[in-house]
Amino acid sequence: MQAQTLEGGFAHPATDAAHAFRGVMEAMARPGTIQILAGATPPAPLSAAAGVALLTLCDTETPLYLAGEADCESARAWVAFHTGAPITGPSQCMFALGTWDALAPQTAYPIRTSEYPDRSATLIVECAALAADGASLTGPGIRDSASLSLPEIQAFHDNAALVPLGLDFVFTSGDRIAGLPRFGASVPLNTGDMACDRRISAMFKDLPGGQVLGPTFDYTHRLLDFKLAAEGEVSDAPTREADQGPVPHVTEFLDREGLIEDAPQDDTPPPDLTHEPLEMPAARADEGFSLGLAYSTRRGYGRNHAFVRELRIGTVPVEMDIPELGFAIEIGHVTLTECETVNQFKGSKTESPQFTRGYGLVFGQTERGAISMALVDRALRWEELGEDYEGAPAQDTEFVVYHADNIQATGFLEHIKLPHYVDFQSELELVRKLRRDIEAPQQRRDAAE
Repeated sequence: MQAQTLEGGFAHPATDAAHAFRGVMEAMARPGTIQILAGATPPAPLSAAAGVALLTLCDTETPLYLAGEADCESARAWVAFHTGAPITGPSQCMFALGTWDALAPQTAYPIRTSEYPDRSATLIVECAALAADGASLTGPGIRDSASLSLPEIQAFHDNAALVPLGLDFVFTSGDRIAGLPRFGASVPLNTGDMACDRRISAMFKDLPGGQVLGPTFDYTHRLLDFKLAAEGEVSDAPTREADQGPVPHVTEFLDREGLIEDAPQDDTPPPDLTHEPLEMPAARADEGFSLGLAYSTRRGYGRNHAFVRELRIGTVPVEMDIPELGFAIEIGHVTLTECETVNQFKGSKTESPQFTRGYGLVFGQTERGAISMALVDRALRWEELGEDYEGAPAQDTEFVVYHADNIQATGFLEHIKLPHYVDFQSELELVRKLRRDIEAPQQRRDAAE
């Protein structure tokens, strides 16, 4: 028993754990696909894939429930030695392991709350066989549809009705593993429902709902008066609590008079990057690069004279449509920074002039990023708005998209410090040959003299 407890873990912990983690994540990210997990030999009755999953997912802070035959002395000792996971009952566990029948009923496991849906349990189900046939699966991470040999169907329909609550499932058999997580998609965010911590406009002093300065260093130099501080005690400036309720966008007031172009409407679902390759225009943009491009548009490299119509920072509710309920439910909040700009107007003899717009929306509190995004967004629309192409970098979609990605840029730059011996030697030989070809005639002339 002692030897069996000590053995069976990862032979090469660093690399084996990395491969195992990748396999588990692939299984969960692409439901219905079967991955191979190897590198561990747990005691019977645990399968190799189940043992690898436990080594990958469990630690001292993840209570584990062993159900049925899996709850034996050898399995408990192996889990304790290799993971340190405390053994507990079904109602307190974060992971549970056993056959489908042994894990019943599924209602015994924690599905957590709407505030913390991520803390629900994951069931590792040991199966006699695991194959890509049987029940049909659709949803995020699945191209069209997939099939998986599930132990039953109704239990997973009932679990899906609980989203965002519910259980996640991992199926194992021998060295094979597949996943069936809770999945769903949020409805488009409505920034009009934002509870603003900061809301300012460079265009209108008196906004319906008020300007909310919030936490900022913008006015530090204007508000500090050292003379007042030297002469005596300074009274506190008047303050009031910000209205956290939804406030209208400034754009709505310009829309009423038709003074600004209509925002383009497009209900096309965004592409799923797990299935479709990235297409332009789309990119991860480094804030510093975007800031530089935005600054260039203000200095004449791209026609862009903008006013910050509204800049707002706050939290927006995230909602999901639940088909079984017939309506959307709120599953959390996300902090966003939104910037809308009013730019130079367009018009003609037959078309009434209207201001154009730029738009930026970023996660978190990052004003520079949102403003930069709005300015670059407007510069890239030159062709749509019938403006001249001035050759400015911010007007070139391909230039912006291919060079804004700091991850790709970092990888490319970092690679040049790796060995390039063969490349350099070939160029070195070429330069030497060219020098010999140029110097040979001169050497012959010198010899003749």
